[in-house]
Amino acid sequence: MSFIVFEIACVLALVGLVVSYLRMRQVWQWRSKRQFLRSHEEAEIIRDRLLQQSFMMRRGLESALIKTHDLEIEACLTQLNLFHQSLNALSDRLSPPYLGDDLSLAIAHLLNSWQSEHTMIHFQHPPIWNQAAHQSDAFILDGIDEVLRIVMTNLLTPKVIFVSLNSVQNRFNLEIRIPNVEDLSIHSDLKRLSQAMRFLAGGHCAFFYKQQTLTWYYRQHRSAAFAKPTCKD
Repeated sequence: MSFIVFEIACVLALVGLVVSYLRMRQVWQWRSKRQFLRSHEEAEIIRDRLLQQSFMMRRGLESALIKTHDLEIEACLTQLNLFHQSLNALSDRLSPPYLGDDLSLAIAHLLNSWQSEHTMIHFQHPPIWNQAAHQSDAFILDGIDEVLRIVMTNLLTPKVIFVSLNSVQNRFNLEIRIPNVEDLSIHSDLKRLSQAMRFLAGGHCAFFYKQQTLTWYYRQHRSAAFAKPTCKD
């Protein structure tokens, strides 16, 4: 009899832990979505106000430069162009373009921002991404950005990075491969990132080393029931 009571107590404790975990996950997902929404609103302010004002100031300086050829005006125009580019990059980071419409385009835009003369990123994806926007898309895009940030910060600048995206029978697959990686100092950062992805976005996320190649991947089963409809004003 006591053994049966003990088993019941263990089951109840386990159920309590599962319920507590799911509630905590929902809280963190809600908090993250609120942060994404707030960032989107701030990005819209930059695009609708500051970038428009900056554009008008540029046009005014360009007109004045044509008439006067003043070197001081030219220097101001150069600084204003840099300011305009910085504002545009900031708005893109706060609210990534294409995220609510086409995840493959959003990823391509993000990867393009990481391209440099020392780093080539190859992105393989379907010609047409026909998957509906999903509630975890923002987490996925943020995860890709974080992988690249960890790699660029802690390793010698890699020469080539391969990113692949596909979806087969509602099975979402994302993979990042970086050849010729010898430094394992980023192991703990990638482990924590993978844990955060599993917690916030669901699915399966992990990484491994094989033949001096680092592979970080994310898998998720998607169904129409969990697709997030795209809403436009």
